[in-house]
Amino acid sequence: MRIGFVSAITLVLAYVLFPVVSHGQSCKDRHEHSGTCHTLAWHQLKSSFPENMRSDTVDVLHYDIYIDFGASGQTTIHGECEVFFKAKQSNIQTLSLDLLQMNIDSVLQNGSALTYHYNDTLLILELQNLLQQDDELSVIVYYHGIPQGDPSGWGGFYQQGNYSYNLGVGFAAKPHNYGRVWHPCFDNFVERATYTITLKTANPRKGIANGILTNSTNTGTHTIQSWQLNQEIPTYLACIASAPYVEVSQTYSSPFFGTSVPISLFAEAGDTTALKNSFINLHGAIAAFEQGYGPYLWDKVGYHLVPFNSGAMEHATQIAYPKATATGNLAYQTLMAHELAHSWWGNLVTCRTAEDMWINEGMASYSESLFLEYINGYTSYLNNVKNNHKEVLHKAHIKDGGYFALHGVPHEITYGDHSYNKGADVAHTLRSYMGDAAFFSGLQSFLLSNAFNDVDAYDFMHHLNQHSGVDVTDFFNDWIFKPGFPAFYIDSLTAVPIGGGYFTISTHIRQKLKGTMDYFTHVPLDITFVKDDWTTITQTFDVSNPISVQEISLPFVPVFAYCNGGDKIGQAVTGVNDILTSPITRDLTYPMVRYTVNSLSDSALLRLEHFWVAPDPFKGSDMDWNYHISGERFWKLSGILPENFTGNMRLWYNGTSTSAGNLDNELVQISGFHEDSMVVLHRYSSADEWKVVTGASVTTLSSKTDGYGYFTLDTLKLGEYTFGWRKSTANASERLSQPIINIYPNPAQHQLTVRLTGFPSITQMALYDASGKMIERITLKEPLTVLDISVLPSGTYFIAPLEKLQLGSFIPFVKL
Repeated sequence: MRIGFVSAITLVLAYVLFPVVSHGQSCKDRHEHSGTCHTLAWHQLKSSFPENMRSDTVDVLHYDIYIDFGASGQTTIHGECEVFFKAKQSNIQTLSLDLLQMNIDSVLQNGSALTYHYNDTLLILELQNLLQQDDELSVIVYYHGIPQGDPSGWGGFYQQGNYSYNLGVGFAAKPHNYGRVWHPCFDNFVERATYTITLKTANPRKGIANGILTNSTNTGTHTIQSWQLNQEIPTYLACIASAPYVEVSQTYSSPFFGTSVPISLFAEAGDTTALKNSFINLHGAIAAFEQGYGPYLWDKVGYHLVPFNSGAMEHATQIAYPKATATGNLAYQTLMAHELAHSWWGNLVTCRTAEDMWINEGMASYSESLFLEYINGYTSYLNNVKNNHKEVLHKAHIKDGGYFALHGVPHEITYGDHSYNKGADVAHTLRSYMGDAAFFSGLQSFLLSNAFNDVDAYDFMHHLNQHSGVDVTDFFNDWIFKPGFPAFYIDSLTAVPIGGGYFTISTHIRQKLKGTMDYFTHVPLDITFVKDDWTTITQTFDVSNPISVQEISLPFVPVFAYCNGGDKIGQAVTGVNDILTSPITRDLTYPMVRYTVNSLSDSALLRLEHFWVAPDPFKGSDMDWNYHISGERFWKLSGILPENFTGNMRLWYNGTSTSAGNLDNELVQISGFHEDSMVVLHRYSSADEWKVVTGASVTTLSSKTDGYGYFTLDTLKLGEYTFGWRKSTANASERLSQPIINIYPNPAQHQLTVRLTGFPSITQMALYDASGKMIERITLKEPLTVLDISVLPSGTYFIAPLEKLQLGSFIPFVKL
């Protein structure tokens, strides 16, 4: 399904995001298996999840359903549902079926009435005899009532004007599966069955459902239509709908497998032309997914329009699609593609529990980009990926209330930005980790091996490990089982001549973190080295740890270098390259920069990067005492500028809670903040101290305390930029009265200088390694102590008081 997608009409997101805290996983809660750290969930039976317990005892084989919609506009339905099932264990006396707030007329087994118990939620049937393992049986439930909608407003049953229809999930429901609002069933993600659905509707309405139409009878006043779905599905993918529908019939011919699939598009007569025009690329979407994921394995492709404006629902072979998006143009074609992609992700393989909804929704959201690649080319694919990536970095943690791992999302954000948007973002990164050949062959193998079955993230990971030829364990551990993002930052380059016009280039790479405390490992990171004549060489490096040094032999000394120029990795950086040949003003939304080139004598090359992580702190100078510095983001401008280049730049700050805000909230919420005290800070490289940009004028918008406005810098210079604000004299005095430890350089190789302010003149502290183990006691003297660290192995260390009372007292540094 897709939610909140229509920009041209008013929509309501049909769920409430509750405040939650970010979380990760500890190895204390995991089970060691094959040398890797896995959660226990992978080793548990389906019955470990309460909603799935019945599926370990009884296997539902088929539902045969008859629904009478009654007179046109009537809200009560009358239903008969025969449930065919098989015992998976012996000595089964009862059968429990989910059914929500219906009236039970009777229950029959072999024509005889059964005793039952019903509490408006669970219908418990007393079977005539004990069932033994492999015994097969059917029961018929006769019922009537008004099918329920979900309290959130998204999901369940709707009766609107000429339309009656269901959406198979409920955002507020627990579990989210919502087949139980219109027929008795096992309502979970793992129980699959085939369906026969017969619908009686008052003319001119027609009843449509999953599968192929097998019979249609017109009595003059009513139409009775029977539908047969031959593939097994979980109950949330079953659907019924009634409206004055007419059918647009097409046939898809596969260019890859030589097969033909019927297409049925249902709409009211006046909407069919617009529907066809909006679905011009439907055949291309099927082809895109067959090429990427393998053959379409269902009996038909079907869509039916409904008057629901807050999303679509991927019912197997019969998608409920909002009529407001069938506009006659292609504005919403990615929604069409998203729902179709569920025929592979969600319908063919289904997440075992809602905690792995990224498998359904993240992969379907990624498929929108894959569709654009097939229709329009790779540039269109990458633009969609980048737009989504920026949205994730900016808003996913705000909308969902924290940073979450994709596996194990809380119930209240099952259908949040992490499952959809971050899931898509991470799928793109997985493609880059694996390479196209292994990625697509691995996905096809996974889908075919698990067709019509339920899976979790560990099934996915282990299958790719075994069948793709690529070990994705580190990828899943970092990107699926943990929250947050890395951000890779080139600290410095060094060049050593090695003869023949070649140089050994050592690239010092630091890994910064957003929304996590765990560093990412074995990341295949592209680094592009740029010569003064703009020649470039790109090399992929295996990058891990807080800091690493990567070496390459080049026939030139680079003027600069940058990471991830092809946007293959979903890191916490949004960057672009720009070539300038004449005076121009550019608004670059991806790195969030506006600049104006006033004059240039020759072409210029710029690399503009917006880092969604904290900049380096001050180095211990008076700057630290007099200014607050951003803890959220900074910019890096690299490039080759010709002589006589002049230009200016605009940087927006926004600490409001609006949709465009939540960028600088931490900075503007510090006590004493006022926009008149804001500054832009600049440094040329990590070796330099931050300095206030003198030629920067601030334009405040609205209140001077809301943290919303922009700076105009009269000179565009290469280097790094971030925001800060000047402390008042009182604040600075208070800051000076507090104990301070500053260390530099950081990273360091041979010596480390430790500066104390406000401590006793001689202070006993300790040196700790990254695991928290004390290496040695150290004596520090005010104001400066120089430590010899040359004998330490490379890695991350901490200086802290001996008692280590709190994490905040640890001062980290990196030994090269």
